[in-house]
Amino acid sequence: MIYIACPFWDEDREIRWARVQTATRYAAKLSAKGILCYSPLTYGREIEWSLKYEGTTEAYWREHGLAMLRACDEIHVLKIPGWKKSEGVKEELRVARHWGHRVVFVKPEEIET
Repeated sequence: MIYIACPFWDEDREIRWARVQTATRYAAKLSAKGILCYSPLTYGREIEWSLKYEGTTEAYWREHGLAMLRACDEIHVLKIPGWKKSEGVKEELRVARHWGHRVVFVKPEEIET
């Protein structure tokens, strides 16, 4: 299964929303091809929306994401603006490499096609 790593945090809410949408479109693209994948941004957005942004913490999502990453055997890093600076993406890459997961970097033009 493929874990989709994508930057999330930005002070600008519109940028955060655009990043969730990008990760979701990529997950949909893989899913349409019958490829098993997991997007923490897509999953987390739906849970947070249901809870009206209450009840979960950043620590919860970190632990959840790492548990899901462990269940995967490959990580795809979406190279959208902010990916190199993202602490979350850096940690996901470090952990994925430590566990021997295959790492694929996805260019922006490959997300939509």
